[in-house]
Amino acid sequence: MEKTTTTVITLLIAQTSFALVHSCTASLWFKAIIKRSFGEIFLTIYYRFIYCTVSFLMTVGLIVLYFSLHDDKIYKPPVYILWPLHGLQVTGLCILILSLKSIDLWEFLGIDRIWKWIRDRSAPGHMKILVTYGIYGWTRHPAYLGGIMIFLLEPNLTVKTAITRATAVLYFILGTFLEDRRLHKEFGDTYERYAEYVPMLIPGLKRSL
Repeated sequence: MEKTTTTVITLLIAQTSFALVHSCTASLWFKAIIKRSFGEIFLTIYYRFIYCTVSFLMTVGLIVLYFSLHDDKIYKPPVYILWPLHGLQVTGLCILILSLKSIDLWEFLGIDRIWKWIRDRSAPGHMKILVTYGIYGWTRHPAYLGGIMIFLLEPNLTVKTAITRATAVLYFILGTFLEDRRLHKEFGDTYERYAEYVPMLIPGLKRSL
């Protein structure tokens, strides 16, 4: 019982901390602080790469912590439920992969802008492109949708998977609304028109989710 309690508290603290740090450092207000503190060049050229690197290291730390903690089995579904749910998880993974294929991955990771700066001292412009093709023509936030499917549909229920499922799904849902609000501010009427015909999360739903 003591080990289980330790697992619950540790995971809740670790995963909540990750969500807060990851969301805050991606926000416009935090980027404004970075710009005032370190300058335009640092924000434009280096911040994205540092953000992605820190996020990756934090994710690795969470994974290592997850597998080091004690766990208790709660429920294992029968095969006729197990495999269909795993199939839907694979679908979520495919949606997540497609969301990455529709964007410039090197630019997303911040590597491209650093390389251009080192090569010819050219800083990328501030004009951003709203991706509306591919999987983004079906849902405005495919990466969040894929993440929700992967975690929510995990059939094997243990103490660790229950906590991770709850925190991850809540984080992805809140992240979806925060990201949507940020994109509304960033792209204005262009995003409003895009949101009129592409649902926020679930393909086929024109309103809300």
